[in-house]
Amino acid sequence: MLTYLAIMIALDVVLSPILRIEGMAPMSSVINVFAGVLIGPLYATMMAFICGIIGSLLSYPVMVVFTGASSQFYWFLYTPHFLGAAVLGSIVAWFV
Repeated sequence: MLTYLAIMIALDVVLSPILRIEGMAPMSSVINVFAGVLIGPLYATMMAFICGIIGSLLSYPVMVVFTGASSQFYWFLYTPHFLGAAVLGSIVAWFV
């Protein structure tokens, strides 16, 4: 089961930035649905949380570049994205 979890996380991390519409990540949602069906709700919730953390860590340098590394304004943009995508998304995935 952990192998499937690792494969689904890798697919989500690789495919979500490639197949993306500005402001949305439909491939991430599709992979989350597949994970819920194939590996169950507990592992799908763990997958959504881990993918949210990895996606936030990968987008951190982009946020710093857009807002400037010398200003502290990037935390205003970065923190809500992390909380909304990783934490709240995985909690909602558990109930759905």
